Amino acid sequence: MTEQQQLARGKNIMLDLLEKRLSVPKIYLDAKWQGHPVDILAIDRDGSGDVHIVLAYLRPLLDRDLPATHADRKEIERVLEVLSHIDAQYKYVLGVASTSHWSAFGTAPAAEFESQTFSPDGLGRTALAFAAPDKEGTMKVNLVTFPERFRAFVGASADEFVKTHPADWEMRA
Repeated sequence: MTEQQQLARGKNIMLDLLEKRLSVPKIYLDAKWQGHPVDILAIDRDGSGDVHIVLAYLRPLLDRDLPATHADRKEIERVLEVLSHIDAQYKYVLGVASTSHWSAFGTAPAAEFESQTFSPDGLGRTALAFAAPDKEGTMKVNLVTFPERFRAFVGASADEFVKTHPADWEMRA
């Protein structure tokens, strides 16, 4: 399996998680939200609700000369920095296993990145999620930290986006 395919599998399982957590989402893959590329954009309540954005990265292979999670830490820091400049009510960092040999990252990032996952005013927290295949090869996603709503005034942007972009996935009545 190629890295691109593995990353796509991670996005797909994250899409499934959002589908279960949101009421009536419109979901866009590889979207451009307010000028920023995002891997997943989900707008709840049939396009009139909260905006959820996901930035995914492929978990790098281990560097034997560094602590086991050093490369992951660098990627998490990079993605958190990018997310800090994008307006949305909910934000997610998604680390996707680059091979089937990766195991879940555990709760270490929750403690290590706690201060960086919160907004400066404390209103909003970015979720840390990790996707990896289980023993049978089925992709699973684990939320290490849960998202909390950010202060974001994105209603007009969401309305315009929904009008001008067909959703990649949506619930149909």
